[in-house]
Amino acid sequence: MENYLTTTFITRPENDGTPITLTIPRLEYRDWIKDQEAIYNCRFYNKTKSDGGRRLKNNEYLEHGYIHPPPGQKRGRGNESFIFNERFACQRSGPPRGEKSFCCNCQAGFTAFVNNNSVDKNMITVQYRRKHTGHEPGSNIDTTSGTLPRFVMEFIQAQVEKSLTWRNIKHMLRLDKDVLENILDSEDYDQLPQSVRIDYHHVYYVMKIHLRRQSQLHPSMANSLMKWGTKIQHERGYFASKNLDRYEEGMFFFAFMSQWQLKLLKENGDLVCLDSTHKTCVDGTNHDCYLYTLVARCRITGKGKPLTWMITNSQAQYPILYWLQWLKDEHGYIPSRVMIDDSDTEIAAINKAYNTVNDDVSSGTYTDNVKILICHWHVLRAWKKNILTKLTAKPSTPSKTLKEKREMREVALSLMMNMMRAETPVDFDLELEKFETWCIDVDEEWDGPELYQYFEREFLRKREKWSQAWRNRHHHVNTNNYIETWHRQLKEVYLPSLRRQRVDVLVYILWSLVLPDLMQDHLCTVAKFRLRRMNKAERTRLARVNELNGK
Repeated sequence: MENYLTTTFITRPENDGTPITLTIPRLEYRDWIKDQEAIYNCRFYNKTKSDGGRRLKNNEYLEHGYIHPPPGQKRGRGNESFIFNERFACQRSGPPRGEKSFCCNCQAGFTAFVNNNSVDKNMITVQYRRKHTGHEPGSNIDTTSGTLPRFVMEFIQAQVEKSLTWRNIKHMLRLDKDVLENILDSEDYDQLPQSVRIDYHHVYYVMKIHLRRQSQLHPSMANSLMKWGTKIQHERGYFASKNLDRYEEGMFFFAFMSQWQLKLLKENGDLVCLDSTHKTCVDGTNHDCYLYTLVARCRITGKGKPLTWMITNSQAQYPILYWLQWLKDEHGYIPSRVMIDDSDTEIAAINKAYNTVNDDVSSGTYTDNVKILICHWHVLRAWKKNILTKLTAKPSTPSKTLKEKREMREVALSLMMNMMRAETPVDFDLELEKFETWCIDVDEEWDGPELYQYFEREFLRKREKWSQAWRNRHHHVNTNNYIETWHRQLKEVYLPSLRRQRVDVLVYILWSLVLPDLMQDHLCTVAKFRLRRMNKAERTRLARVNELNGK
């Protein structure tokens, strides 16, 4: 079909406007309509009244043919004397893009019928009015303003049903360079292939409709999510859902995972990264929702895998808390270490779920059973951002050059990174003292104390969570690469410009598209079709082994 779209040029059919009458075999009738739409570069819409069951009778006739009435039944009168009867008219989208009405009073169209007196009741009589008024079929203006022909929309729909996006479809419809050169050289822009009419908006519209049909199991979002939970359970998965109105009106969470994901979580979840993705979907009141994911590095593939998901419409700690408690109480999953991106909300939820003394949340005292680590990448990003705004030259001093500012920022960041790299708590205290002394020494010309106050307020009290002095050096893994890979796949591959859809659309994408892709990738690695991905430490060890073997 894509070859047909790239090689079939839109033409202006010759038309004297004379109505014609012709007969068409029943089995060829629908194809004839599609051919006429392609010829005239338009779409015909059905004007047959839906009341009285006429459309249903027409469909039954087209599918099964004429069926003799039972003996003794009287012949119908009026419209009932027709075995088959329907009317079609040319559809034109005259109003601006986005408006739903159709216009232009085009006189083109046809009436098709079969009556009880017809000799051959499998032949349909068509009275066809070919004169188009208000637009000229095949013209440049007509092509750009009119709706896409039905066969073009069917092509888009077929590709979307294969989970192809606009990026994939665009590559399929790329015109040959020689064809483009001929068109540009001739400057005949009325003679264009059908493929040039397809743009992002057409594909986006079909994708949106397709996803809604697949995902919205009920008009109500809450009921649809419960149906999704039942569906996930029937497909050997697990889910948890809870209304959290007691904390905030409308607050909810919906968590789910497959049996395969739970198995990998228990096998590889000693260190997991808890990550949130903002603005992935909306709830029933069109408020933004957030997708939380536990990502762990799979020992078999060497890749980071999202192993359980939770969707909520709140940034409070309670949805995260109930999610983690569900994993602990219902499935017996307790990690040793959880890496986060410097979120006090996430820290509070993890402590209450795993580190409470005697399960007494009200005590406010927490153990260190499950260690909380803050991702270095997020810490460095926060430091760089605040060094720019807080380490500034004082107005009373001469203006500083860009080079001087850059050098001061590099010194500040280097001193802070020394605390991150400290190997022992004693080393950390020494580096902290150096940083504090430096901030005081530069106070005459630079606002160093403000930077130190920010560091003391936001990071010093959490030093055990981000400094290497309190981390196990032999088991430290930088999970940021896995998280960023997951983010990129989610936003660029699975959610391109579809982030304002309802929660159940995101559930469908994760359960029906993302999860099978994860399982297939895992299978290919297990079956040796793909190589296991090694991290930096593993590559270093392998290089040393190869070096020793070489000797």
